[in-house]
Amino acid sequence: MLLSRHGIWKFISLSLVFGAPAMRVDAKSISPGQTIKDNWDLGESVRRYDFDGTAGQYMYVLFLEKSDEDLFEPAVEVVAPDDSSVSDRDKEMAFLRCVRLPSTGKYKLYIGGILCRACQAKFVLSLILTDHPNDGGDIVYGQTIAADINPDGDMDGYRFYGRSGDPVTIQVAGSLNSRVDLVGPNGLVANASGTNAVIARTLSESGNYTIVIWGKDGDGGTYTLSLTGPGVPTPTPTPPPQPTPTPLPLPDLRVSQADVAPVAPTRLQPGNPITFSCTIENPGQPANPFWLEFWGSRTGGLTLDAFIADSQAVAGLDVWGTYTFNNPRTLYAVPDGPYTVVMVADRPNQVGEYDEGNNRRVIAGKRILTLRPQTQVDLAVDNFCVQPNPPLSGSVATFSGYVRNLGTQNSGPFWIEFWQTSGAGLPYPDLRRMICDSIYIANLAPGGQINLGAYPRAIYPNISTTAPTGIFVDRLDTVNETDETNNYQFPSFEIAAMPDIDITLADFSPAAPTELQPGNLLSFDVDFINRSATATDLFWVEFWGSRTGGITLDTFLCDSIQIGPLAAGASFHLDLDRSLYAISDGPYTVVVTANRPAGGLYGRRAVTGKRLLMIRPQSLANVQVLGFAFAATKVIARGQTVPLAGVVMNAGSQPTGPFWIEFWASRDQQYPTLERFVCDSIPVSSLAPGQYIGLQDYPRLIYNTLPPGAWAIGCFVDREDMINETDETDNYSFIGGYQVY
Repeated sequence: MLLSRHGIWKFISLSLVFGAPAMRVDAKSISPGQTIKDNWDLGESVRRYDFDGTAGQYMYVLFLEKSDEDLFEPAVEVVAPDDSSVSDRDKEMAFLRCVRLPSTGKYKLYIGGILCRACQAKFVLSLILTDHPNDGGDIVYGQTIAADINPDGDMDGYRFYGRSGDPVTIQVAGSLNSRVDLVGPNGLVANASGTNAVIARTLSESGNYTIVIWGKDGDGGTYTLSLTGPGVPTPTPTPPPQPTPTPLPLPDLRVSQADVAPVAPTRLQPGNPITFSCTIENPGQPANPFWLEFWGSRTGGLTLDAFIADSQAVAGLDVWGTYTFNNPRTLYAVPDGPYTVVMVADRPNQVGEYDEGNNRRVIAGKRILTLRPQTQVDLAVDNFCVQPNPPLSGSVATFSGYVRNLGTQNSGPFWIEFWQTSGAGLPYPDLRRMICDSIYIANLAPGGQINLGAYPRAIYPNISTTAPTGIFVDRLDTVNETDETNNYQFPSFEIAAMPDIDITLADFSPAAPTELQPGNLLSFDVDFINRSATATDLFWVEFWGSRTGGITLDTFLCDSIQIGPLAAGASFHLDLDRSLYAISDGPYTVVVTANRPAGGLYGRRAVTGKRLLMIRPQSLANVQVLGFAFAATKVIARGQTVPLAGVVMNAGSQPTGPFWIEFWASRDQQYPTLERFVCDSIPVSSLAPGQYIGLQDYPRLIYNTLPPGAWAIGCFVDREDMINETDETDNYSFIGGYQVY
């Protein structure tokens, strides 16, 4: 039976979640003494781990997840080789304590959440089996061992051989608020708890004993374990035979661990050392050489937006081979702002693999922040032209004109690109598609120039023969210029008439290198003229930030203002102060527009010679997508209203401020991309700490413009990065397998 509470599906019977033979769940493995720290995969509702057990062994399983109990209640079930269940779940956390295994063979361990269908929760899973060395190994009378429970949710197991009649004392002391069990050949012998837990017993039978140690409520800490006995020699116990694992039929490169340092709020500049560490495992057949890449993501790891350092060539991995990387790299000159770091193995797909879905590792809980010093470089396009114009699909086009460095400093590397614009009906060019290969420039000295006539290019197939063509220099913003309004030209793009409301002057202050924060005042000076023969109505003046030197209008900087009417031929000067919005970090070209909502020919002017620089303080808010599900079935129709499930929660300690909840579709089911909006977004004015939004209150109409076919559909919170979070890896959740018709 299924119930819905706050938009989260609740399973009343565990048999509906775990252990059902008809449910196909891909199996992973876990060994006695192993502790696994991981996240749920996107769309995953239950996970299975297999282990080998022997009849008569006693089992401890601890499955710990630290989300709000109303949103994720952990559950665990163990299924014997004959598919019978051998366990129940504990009320407070998924903890199986001293459960006897009924037979010898392969056991299936299922973990999941009772109140969650598809969660991205972080979890820790630990397994202990008695009559096994586990992770602590063997301990003998008179020995003291110093250790720790790390991470939270870990368990440690120690084995020793005892004789009937032996007086033994077990003491566990330290910062760990410990729970200690002594388990003998026939079950639990004694237990103790606390920061100084002591068990004193006379053993009643001979055989292997196991000491199991964990923390109260799954917490961690350090401890010392002392075992005292009668002082007689203790034989070395014989470990049970371990099965030889079978490698996968193909190579399988898995990035199992990754980290990076330093991270925000430390500021990095191009050339600074940044240390990457990761582990790549291959439980499959031998893998050919491949690349390890280091990426920065603007979307919490969903998209790979910029290389941030040199890649590492890996010579290959043998069966069960492991490659560890822990070295500094020099940071590239990537655009200013925060990035989530993603480690990627074999992105060019040089190795055919058993599973391509585990080649990435997104580093959660931290971001790097790059802030470049202002350069004196000024790249400018001079007299660009293309022949033929427009260029012909599949033909070779020749260019004329120059790209010059008008500044006083070397540029460093950048790209020259050639773009087609939509053209018809638009007052300004847009970036529709690239028409040919770009030109890579390693460096351009002060006063240097690139003669574009030396770079003929073959035009890509299927390029329109009518759309205007232009040039764009350093669209990726690898060069931190003062002025980017001269980085492009679209000479064949002509505006047929002057706008009625023309902006003849636009300026603002303060400009970079002054750093701005949300709420700071911006001062604008703008001159307008009415070039029409009649008076205007009231019209809107808007203030935009552009990442592309003024071609695209990427984000509102502050509140708009409505002014007018303006008499025919009349001029007007606007002198205005405005509070800056919480826009994403980095540099922006400032663009002022007049009467834009009316469409057609509107006034527009980019401020030349300067840029605005936003660097926000780190927020303590943390928005998360939990338990997201889209529609009741995987087959949905365009124009249909569908129910949603799940919550968007602020798990931080500070209000979020405004943001958007968006719903996206991706053809790529493995690594989703942001291809198309599925339905209307949800505006959120703010979420207080601990407050959440139930998505079940927002049924959505699927757009008729969404093409039919197979899609992954996801929920993305704060894609525009209005909240400067430490962790953005939990801002999205994608579920594959939807069929749209």
